[in-house]
Amino acid sequence: MVKGFRIRISLWFALILQVLQGAHGYLWWLIFSNLGPWFLAVPVTATYGGVAIVLEDDRRGYRYSSEWARIGTAAFVSFFFTLSAVGVGALAVLVLGCFGLIL
Repeated sequence: MVKGFRIRISLWFALILQVLQGAHGYLWWLIFSNLGPWFLAVPVTATYGGVAIVLEDDRRGYRYSSEWARIGTAAFVSFFFTLSAVGVGALAVLVLGCFGLIL
């Protein structure tokens, strides 16, 4: 059923990923601390979404030149996932504000 499902994760990749996740979540919390704890789902999903893309690249046979290239790619994708979430949230606030639902 799940044939050829292999994930290559090194210790350095996992450790640096956790540091990246902590920094991302902490900075997000500093900026948007008044929106509540459920809003922390954005940096968590963004960070692990970037990692999922890197791991999918590995599964498909794409090879990165080093662990730092893998981490940099995951951070880059995570950053743009976060920007997308902020953009969608800002657009939703703008639309709700136009209809008078948010003051």
